[in-house]
Amino acid sequence: IFTTKVSPEISRFTSCPRSENLHEVIEDIRWSMSLLIQYPLGFKKIENLDEYTGLKVLYLEGNGLSKIEGLSKCVELRALYLQENLIENIDGLESLAVLDSINLSNNLIESLDGIEKCPSLSSLVIPRNRLKDISSLQALSSLPKLTVLDVSHNHLAGDGEEMIKFLSTLPALRVLYLKGNPVVENI
Repeated sequence: IFTTKVSPEISRFTSCPRSENLHEVIEDIRWSMSLLIQYPLGFKKIENLDEYTGLKVLYLEGNGLSKIEGLSKCVELRALYLQENLIENIDGLESLAVLDSINLSNNLIESLDGIEKCPSLSSLVIPRNRLKDISSLQALSSLPKLTVLDVSHNHLAGDGEEMIKFLSTLPALRVLYLKGNPVVENI
């Protein structure tokens, strides 16, 4: 089932049947205001979103996505929900300069390389991935506005003091979830 939640001014479009083509699913949605799309339909690829340049929030959780792609025209995107997919790398975010929040939990990500393409990012939720040590977090240094970081239940190990020292260099960080990582035992 495909559902949308939109601004109060637009509430007539609330559901449509399952479709194999993402473009068919959102063919009649052409609003330039905030639009929240939710569709766990088993999509394998993000495509046909080029004409939805005003999209602000996009839910793509619970699909079979292995890559972040097809978002280059979604330049106004502020929040992106990609949890519970098969994503291994953080690529395809180059055009999302105003992206504020991203959820990448329950994927297969081993490194945060690529996240630095989102300078406006303030919230990164990435628990239950394959992050292993401080080197997999180095890209966070390029995110001056990051206030919320959830890296819980990864495989982060190493020297606890070194981890704390690194995390303390993130100037705006206010909320940190580190639970479920081996490094916590060393802090």
